[in-house]
Amino acid sequence: MRLQARLLEAPRLARRLRLLAETRRLAVAAAVAEGAEALRDEVRLSLSQAGPSGPGEAPARRSGRLAASVTAETATDGLSAEVGSDLDYGRHLEFGTRRLAARPWLLPAFHRMAPGIARRLLAAGRGEL
Repeated sequence: MRLQARLLEAPRLARRLRLLAETRRLAVAAAVAEGAEALRDEVRLSLSQAGPSGPGEAPARRSGRLAASVTAETATDGLSAEVGSDLDYGRHLEFGTRRLAARPWLLPAFHRMAPGIARRLLAAGRGEL
């Protein structure tokens, strides 16, 4: 004799679990987009400072072109994003060259924003948002 147990509500439960998973994925995707946009805004703000900058400081604003070029792009699945600039001199300022000491503008902003972004992502993943 074989002992069996059958969950009669299994299809309904499976649908509800899929819905819950999708809801959480959408919440995390929204948190990723919000975090990327917040980082973009923080970078732009750090690039708006007037006056000369020294090595190790964010570059001072000259034309505003670098700040204006900073974008936040979210991946198609919504679970990752990129923040940065496609201007060549942005990379030179961030990392320096043989003749120019680094004036980082992206990584320091990321370090300032990362704890808040991480908290928001964790809250979204737990369904708290």
